[in-house]
Amino acid sequence: MHKSTLLSRIPLWPLYILLLTSTDTVLFGTNSNNTFLYIPRIIGAFLILFLLILYKRKKISFGIHEVSLLIMCFIVIISCLFNKADFGTLVSRIIAICTGYTIALKYRHKDFVYAFSKFMYFIATVAIITHVLAYLLPDLIKLMPIVVNTANNSFYNFLIGGIGANLSVFLIRSSSIFWEPGAFAVYLVIAIMFETFVSRSRTYFKKMIVFITCLVITFSTTGYIALAFLLIIYITNKNNPVKSSSLKIVSVVFLTSLCLILVLGEQTIIYEKLFAKVVNYESTSVTRYASLINGFEIAINNPWYGISPVNMRTFMAAYAQQSMFVFGANPMNVNTLSYQFAAFGIIFGMFFLIGTIKYMNKIGNSKTSRIALLIVLLLLYSGEAFYSFLPFIFVFYGFKSWEGGSQ
Repeated sequence: MHKSTLLSRIPLWPLYILLLTSTDTVLFGTNSNNTFLYIPRIIGAFLILFLLILYKRKKISFGIHEVSLLIMCFIVIISCLFNKADFGTLVSRIIAICTGYTIALKYRHKDFVYAFSKFMYFIATVAIITHVLAYLLPDLIKLMPIVVNTANNSFYNFLIGGIGANLSVFLIRSSSIFWEPGAFAVYLVIAIMFETFVSRSRTYFKKMIVFITCLVITFSTTGYIALAFLLIIYITNKNNPVKSSSLKIVSVVFLTSLCLILVLGEQTIIYEKLFAKVVNYESTSVTRYASLINGFEIAINNPWYGISPVNMRTFMAAYAQQSMFVFGANPMNVNTLSYQFAAFGIIFGMFFLIGTIKYMNKIGNSKTSRIALLIVLLLLYSGEAFYSFLPFIFVFYGFKSWEGGSQ
């Protein structure tokens, strides 16, 4: 997709600002310095007003897109009030939902994909350079400002890039601007999904090499598995918008390497990083299982407006203790999908899920690819609870495509 083909008069810089200051970043999302946490909320609210006021629609419509927004916001308000959530939680969730709605309303889908891909290509390129410097010139990296997150983990961060502060390990994991390598991996897989199924960019192969390289150095188990599944879809799908023998070769090399690690690399440090925690039933895996099962149990028992985000840790710990599965008192819900159901109830969760399904129907070009892409996204959601506007962008583009809006 060329910039010259972008017909929308709405500038793309608001998207770049929103992505850079997202609550999915360590600087603005999990920073132990609470002052920084206000920035994405303020910027989000400002850019919503900016887009709505300066770029009005000539024709006002009221369809499933708007109905979904009103119902979801109403449920969040009710949930936060009845569960006595603090005002900050209420505002941040409403802003995230409204930001997703506004972007889907004002930007054509291909404009959003173009901006997201361009942003991720820049971020990934910086991340690769940072990763190389972390091995070759660690003292240079240590000159960067340090951000300490709410879990007391330190990151070297310079706004457009960053890396974990522990540079003495053999395998350094790339996290870029995000709160952890796993979150970075999710963004990378989504960028790869766009390049293989949506974008028509002439530079897609160059972008794909950068994205895959960057994903490799995150050493994210979920990211590796999701990418493997996505590449299998790409190789076997005959109706791909992007046809490239070179990309298929790269895909086969990645898949073969992954299989070799699984079969022959049990004693290697890479195997330990990627798969041992799943096989050995370690805490990170247990957290994922608990998030899925206990999260939906909470939703079933609190169907109308959920428990709100402020009560999530208490309920998750209580449900984990009484679960028939051996989860222990795990207080975390790291599953984006089950989090929506548990926090705000079944009605809200169904709107979230239906919009997501419709979005995957929009991207996929066959029934098989649509189902497979949905599985990829849900797999990405299984290991990270995203509180930002990104999942809601997908939801509202899904509803927008359902009502036949211009994309």
